[in-house]
Amino acid sequence: MDMDHYQKFKAIIDIDGNGWSSRFHKLLCMNSVVIKMQPGAIDYNMDYIQPWVHYIPAVPYGEPEDYNSSLPAIMEYINAKENEAAVQQIITNANRFCKDTLTHEAMEEDVLDIFAAYVEELDRYDSGWEKIWMQKTNASYEDILKYKIGRSHV
Repeated sequence: MDMDHYQKFKAIIDIDGNGWSSRFHKLLCMNSVVIKMQPGAIDYNMDYIQPWVHYIPAVPYGEPEDYNSSLPAIMEYINAKENEAAVQQIITNANRFCKDTLTHEAMEEDVLDIFAAYVEELDRYDSGWEKIWMQKTNASYEDILKYKIGRSHV
């Protein structure tokens, strides 16, 4: 099913596959509320995404039989007139998350932060890693120093 087709639905269920759902972040950018079967794997940015703020969680433990019993209650909640504002707020929060976090610039910053944390771990483990790195990559000490200094503001 084409991703644009999902825009027709009031709610979309997202279920992880063998690892994680690669479409979860795209679904958060739609104008539908996302019902997320609690993930078995950690997904990118899951630390920043909160249940009942950005999506509606289904089954905190994850037994397949429990999915069937929780979904009718969730759909009843979503369709109840008195919950319209709360459901719309979840959609708005998810859309705001997309605009703030799922940009190329934000992802580039995240990757650089991950590399900076990796460099810190390498330094903590063995400060001589730079010599090995320079031998293997033909990088200069100045290149490594520029990287460290450039990322020190993070």
